[in-house]
Amino acid sequence: MLPHTILIVDDAPEHRDILVRLLRASGYRVLEATPGSEAVTQALAAQPDLILMNLALPWQPAWEITRHLHALPALAGVPILGATLFPTLVTRTLARNAGYVDYVEKPFEFDLLLDRISELLSGTPMMSLA
Repeated sequence: MLPHTILIVDDAPEHRDILVRLLRASGYRVLEATPGSEAVTQALAAQPDLILMNLALPWQPAWEITRHLHALPALAGVPILGATLFPTLVTRTLARNAGYVDYVEKPFEFDLLLDRISELLSGTPMMSLA
């Protein structure tokens, strides 16, 4: 069986690098993209099993990118997990309305991040943004 593919969307190369190393060491196929059109192009080309996206992007709101991804039939069912330094009620509401399945807090607790990714990819119920 092929490993699950995860697309990391983040504007900070150092954050993408850490996540790529962690996820590859855990057996995932990992791709990375900067936010915006590159993220959409990469997602369409790779058809990832999950997208991990930074919620605080400097030049285009992550919410817009997520809505765009979910509007594309080929990507409509791909779960998008957000990552944020600001876990507030506003963040939760915006993430839910944009179509994120959940978010994880930065700085990451790597075990928690891996557990959430595993749960999402296996279809196991988990905490939702509801």
